[in-house]
Amino acid sequence: MKTLMTKLLAGALVTASLFAWAEPASARRVFAVQAQYYSGPDYNQLVGEVYRDCDGNGSQWGVRTPYVIRETTACP
Repeated sequence: MKTLMTKLLAGALVTASLFAWAEPASARRVFAVQAQYYSGPDYNQLVGEVYRDCDGNGSQWGVRTPYVIRETTACP
């Protein structure tokens, strides 16, 4: 029983250390994204938009649909 507890504790410490060394999401961002969502396959009515820049800032409005035009730009 003591060996099992030791193994569980060691596993928990290893898992915790992996999360402690992980970089924040903003540091891992490699693309800026702009997506425009349209009402249908004719792409004539804009119904939503999402924008995220390289610093993690952005905005969104409207609804997301399968009819999307997405532009990704590599961050420096």
